[in-house]
Amino acid sequence: MASASITYQKPGTQPPIYVAGTFSDPPWKAYEMDYTTDADGEHTFTKQVTAKPGSKIQYKFRVGAGDWWVLHQGMPTVTDDAGNTNHELEVQHPQG
Repeated sequence: MASASITYQKPGTQPPIYVAGTFSDPPWKAYEMDYTTDADGEHTFTKQVTAKPGSKIQYKFRVGAGDWWVLHQGMPTVTDDAGNTNHELEVQHPQG
């Protein structure tokens, strides 16, 4: 297994932010993201996930505890078999 970092940042976004995707068992279980806060009070959210090296995982973000799902503007997206738009990330082989 290899580790991949998923990041979300949008000005004015407040915690909690969750990420869900094909990387979890069961798939699409939402996990709360960690975050850091810069000097301007803006948050950057990150979550380390594990998956098979070379695999492509799909994911998206949920704002708060409700059912409001968002994408990170400007990041690559794909459409799954059910017609949902998700982000896709290829998990890199570990260095070394």
